[in-house]
Amino acid sequence: MKEQNYLNNVISTRNNNSIILYIINLIIGVLIIGITNLPSSSAVPIFKVVDTPLGAISFTRITLLMTLLICIMYLLLVGKVPKLSSIDVSMYLLALTVIINYKDVTKLAYFFLVIIGSYFLGKIIVFFRFESYLRKSIIIGGIIQAILVIYSTYVNPIITSAGENWWYAGTNGIEGAISSVRASGTIGHPVVLAAVLMPSVLILLDDILTKKGRIILFLQVPIILTILFAIFLTYSRGTWLSLIGVFIYILYKYGVFKKLKSWVIGTVILIAFSLSPFAADISQRLALTDSGHFSFSHRQYMYGWSFQRVLEDPISFLFGHGIGGSKILLQEYPPPDALLVIDNIYLTFLVEMGVLGLGLLGFTIYKSIKVYSMQKLNGNMWVLFIILGLSLNGITFEIYNWEQIGSLFWILIGMASAKRYCLLHSKY
Repeated sequence: MKEQNYLNNVISTRNNNSIILYIINLIIGVLIIGITNLPSSSAVPIFKVVDTPLGAISFTRITLLMTLLICIMYLLLVGKVPKLSSIDVSMYLLALTVIINYKDVTKLAYFFLVIIGSYFLGKIIVFFRFESYLRKSIIIGGIIQAILVIYSTYVNPIITSAGENWWYAGTNGIEGAISSVRASGTIGHPVVLAAVLMPSVLILLDDILTKKGRIILFLQVPIILTILFAIFLTYSRGTWLSLIGVFIYILYKYGVFKKLKSWVIGTVILIAFSLSPFAADISQRLALTDSGHFSFSHRQYMYGWSFQRVLEDPISFLFGHGIGGSKILLQEYPPPDALLVIDNIYLTFLVEMGVLGLGLLGFTIYKSIKVYSMQKLNGNMWVLFIILGLSLNGITFEIYNWEQIGSLFWILIGMASAKRYCLLHSKY
């Protein structure tokens, strides 16, 4: 009875404060669309609001902070506080690990603003049942960025200079490719761009297979193909493989493999695709994934490098070298190719927060995936698919260290935490 009264109070709060909630929805929409379309302030200084001793405050970070503060103030005003779950405990322990062992104060500030802040925002989104608004914002942001990618690739580059000269404009290493340059859109890096576009694809695919989207099918298909084409132009193998893996899981989850009609349609699509120039580019790009290619050899080398760093002493093994410590270690012990990046978020966690931090991260992701794997929560299965896709993508780059996609990932983890509590108390 107590738990039912709690739920009734939440619903009553929504009904009595619809204007305030609409404003919060609008701010969240602006935040998500901004995340999926704005570059880092390091690349384009105009998006830097202010410099502080804790690092640069970008438009994305200030919007995230404002949204979080407004939501928290509103919750305190109405006397409602989201309840704790086991994922919360894991996150608090992770935060404690970061606090007691950090090497870079700017990284510490980033952790609490972008990761912890986004996590709590995700809990609030579920608390007020804003999931559908978040979903729509991700789709809109993905559509906008896909159009910008295609425009900047074939018409005119939107951004031609970089604030700190790191704006990526590399080639894909393929002779006679559909596009000789890897697309960066307005994000700044093809790998990050591909990861930013992935969530909108997975949501649309979920809509198509469940036939629950408001956009009719003949509009959904061209939209998802447009976003997929933008992802293709990034030539990001990590995102391609992550998408393929999650796509297979989605088809399995919805029982598509059990239908003969699906096999026939799938075979026809695969044959048609294999004859297209896209298949040739993809196969050639994936063929570069061998020990002789610099990007693969670097990632392969960093496994040994990371284990060597954490095995230096028991403290490093358990607690790591502190958040921000990997950057210092890379400068002290640079890899042979002089590329000062680990390019694997799990190895970064291991080096910076030790086995304890990596274990807490693994537990958090596992519990989040488990929550949305339960049949009672099939209405928001797209959250599960995005968490899976981005978790796989984290093997190929440091996904949490890019605010454009890191903040969205932790919003979804926060949503899983709130959903777990609701599920345990049979509220949803």
